[in-house]
Amino acid sequence: MRIPKIQLLRQLWWIVVLLALGYFTTGTSALAQCTNRSNGYNTVYGSCNNTAKQGSFAMVDASQFPGTDICAQIYAAFSAFMSNNNNAPTNGIVVDARGIAPSDCTSGSPWRGWGFQSNSNPLPNVVLLPSGIIPIHGTWIMPSNTRLIGQGPGTLGTNGVLLGGTTLQVDTTFAGSEMIDMGPASSSPGAYCSSFGNLFNCPGVQIEHLRIDGTGGGQNLSGIVNYWGQELSHVEDVAFSNFSGTALTMYGNTAGNNGSYSANNSGPYSNLTMTGVKHCLNINGTYGTRGVHGLYCSSKGSPAIYVDAPNNTLEDITLARDNGATEGTDGILIGSNSPAENNLLFNIRSVLNGQGFGFSNLIHLRNMANSLSTCPATTTGGSSTYNVCDITIMGVTNGTAGNTINDEVGGTALTDPSLGMYILGEPVQSGLSTTVPINNFLGYSHFTTSPNWPSWAVGTSQRQGASCTGGVGSLFSVTSGPTTLWECESSGWQPVK
Repeated sequence: MRIPKIQLLRQLWWIVVLLALGYFTTGTSALAQCTNRSNGYNTVYGSCNNTAKQGSFAMVDASQFPGTDICAQIYAAFSAFMSNNNNAPTNGIVVDARGIAPSDCTSGSPWRGWGFQSNSNPLPNVVLLPSGIIPIHGTWIMPSNTRLIGQGPGTLGTNGVLLGGTTLQVDTTFAGSEMIDMGPASSSPGAYCSSFGNLFNCPGVQIEHLRIDGTGGGQNLSGIVNYWGQELSHVEDVAFSNFSGTALTMYGNTAGNNGSYSANNSGPYSNLTMTGVKHCLNINGTYGTRGVHGLYCSSKGSPAIYVDAPNNTLEDITLARDNGATEGTDGILIGSNSPAENNLLFNIRSVLNGQGFGFSNLIHLRNMANSLSTCPATTTGGSSTYNVCDITIMGVTNGTAGNTINDEVGGTALTDPSLGMYILGEPVQSGLSTTVPINNFLGYSHFTTSPNWPSWAVGTSQRQGASCTGGVGSLFSVTSGPTTLWECESSGWQPVK
């Protein structure tokens, strides 16, 4: 029997391929034959050129663990994989609870009695929550390197029924002053945070894509309080509803009685919605966050937002009065309790609520002296006072009645419905001579684009008339003509140059 030449060539070709595969799979560099590979919890990865074990981030299905409620099952998963520090997955663990039906967490927080840390450095962990309403019995204290992720904050239907998403809600026997703590309310949070001698830090505390609801909670119940969450800690895409206290608070090291806490360098806090709350936001004593970017705030109390800390950014903020509130309140109150220099407010607007109530002061700068402020002092007769300074406000739209900006420090009140820029600088002092201390306070430096306050404008024609837009002190530059600079004096516009 003769074999056709073409068929023989095909058979030889397959033989060559098989021999080549056999050569490469038996080579010393072949991954499949590594003798120093390491076993991960769900996968294997690493390089064959070293002997260090490189196990993967563990993925655990919480529904396979026993427990009386969803929190107990999550806790059981933690206990099974992380209770033994010698065998725990040092790269961390993802506990997937999305396959568990929501239930009342009477067993306590998933991280209760946290004992999975190594040298006061809690191991990384991620908890994935299912959709639905999860009642909680007490405060959830989140350790460092912890990420809590829901299925979104959901939406409210026309009948007020919550549609979709993940909601954490206080149960009828809730005990605690806030629902979630980013690090514990303790001056020694070592079991939950990293420690460096007497210094503590809870990095990487992250809360995302859920709703927290304080309906039925006690007096002054708050939503999320950041005591120790610092670098890489943030809150994103979270809705807050029905709190008799403050929805979101960040404490820092200049916050009076809470001076031991530190949420410095935390954030950003982004895409947040707050309704039916007494106060929306309290930035208290933190020395610099990475800002609040995107917030809808409907508050019952005054102010809606406290800014009592330096070096923060508030951007894309919409403020409204809750339907249960009355008029006569502040929107954003700056420097009422702690130093609040060097803050930037950008794209701030207010809208009327369903009852037509607005704010008496959309943005209010308090003339509150504080010796901890780093602003230059105003000195008169040897007595020094430290107030707010270096505040930049840009892009404000006031859709309600009242002052757009009430600056007690600089003595300015503006009612402009739209304002491009307002800047409060630092105090200006003068002295009698080089040998006499500078002890004569002249006032604060200002700049604004408002036509109702002294400013510097430009145009093509010379100024005329006894009255000046903006008032005494305004400057006007003329782009053509013999006199290019005019000043507003008590007698009207006068040529300068």
